[in-house]
Amino acid sequence: MVKNKKIKGIVCAGNLILDEIIEISRWPEISELAFINKINNSPGGSAFNVSCNFIYYKAPFKIYTSGCI
Repeated sequence: MVKNKKIKGIVCAGNLILDEIIEISRWPEISELAFINKINNSPGGSAFNVSCNFIYYKAPFKIYTSGCI
């Protein structure tokens, strides 16, 4: 434990997830298939999203992110 040192900030803890975004040609009917045009990856999860929102809104404190991948 560190004595006489003030650390100000917030820890955003939770999931860190890699979202897979799939673009399809059209929404299929029941038991039909659709062609996949493109697949993208994007970071997500509760800890990541909350941290990004604090940064976006210029929070006046340090932001730390912690979680499981």
